[in-house]
Amino acid sequence: MNKKLSAILLMLLFFSAPMSAQAKKKKAPEMKAEPELVQPVKVTQAESSNELTAGLGVVYNTYRSNLVSLGQYSLMAKVAATYRFESEKAFTLQFSSFFTALPFGSTQYTNRTGVVDEVKVRFLGLNLRLGYDTPFLVDPWKFQMCLGWYANTMFVTNDRFGYQWANGPQLYPTLSYRFEDRSILGGYVKYSPVLAGTFYATINYELAAGLYYHFPMSWLGDRHAVVNFDFAHLNVRPDRVQVFSNSTSLGLGVQI
Repeated sequence: MNKKLSAILLMLLFFSAPMSAQAKKKKAPEMKAEPELVQPVKVTQAESSNELTAGLGVVYNTYRSNLVSLGQYSLMAKVAATYRFESEKAFTLQFSSFFTALPFGSTQYTNRTGVVDEVKVRFLGLNLRLGYDTPFLVDPWKFQMCLGWYANTMFVTNDRFGYQWANGPQLYPTLSYRFEDRSILGGYVKYSPVLAGTFYATINYELAAGLYYHFPMSWLGDRHAVVNFDFAHLNVRPDRVQVFSNSTSLGLGVQI
C-alpha cells in the first residue's frame, strides 16, 4: 500500500473515530543525518502560512420547511485567507467565505396554498477562526484545533421564504498529511450552535465535514491548487418555522 492510499484511509477514519495508531518511525541510517537536511521537512507544512486562495465549485443545495421544499444546483464562488502570526507561529488567523454566484436556472417550489412558483435562491456564508497547531502529531502529520464564528444567510426572490443571518460560535478541528512532493491531504469537521432569534437552542446547529487536497502545479510556480469536497447540514428554527438546509459541493481553487 503506497503512502497516499494509507493517508487517505487514515483521513477517512478521522471522521468516524479517533486515531489509535501512532505514525511509524523510519529507521535511522547508519550515517548520522545532518540537521540541515531534516529542518526543511519539519517547517514546510507550517509554511503553508500566509496565503490567499480563490476558487469555483458546483454545489447542490436543498431547503426544506413545513412551508417549502426545493433543491437547486448552482455555481459557487469561494475565497479563503490564512495568516500565521510571526511571534506565535503555532497560531493562525483564518477567514473564508462562499457565495452562490450563479444559480442554474430558476427553482420551482409548491407553497402552502398549493401554487407552484419559481424563485432563485442564493446563499452567503462567512467564517472567522483562530487556529492552533497542536503538538500531538509531528510532521508530516498536523492536527489543528480552531475556534471562531460562523454566519450564513439566504437571498430569495421577493424574500418569499428563508432564514436571515443564522450565526454562532464554531468548533473546527482539522487533520492533514504532507507528502514528499509537497502536496497535502486534509480533512475537517465543524460544529456550530446557531443563534435563532435571541437565544441558542440544541435544535439550532450546523454540522459540516470536508476533504481537501493541495498540490503544486509547475505552471503556477510555487503556488498550489486545491480540490475540495464539502458537506454541510443546517438545522434552524427562525420565526417558529423549522428549517433543514443541506449543501454538497465539489470545488477547485488556486493560491493567489
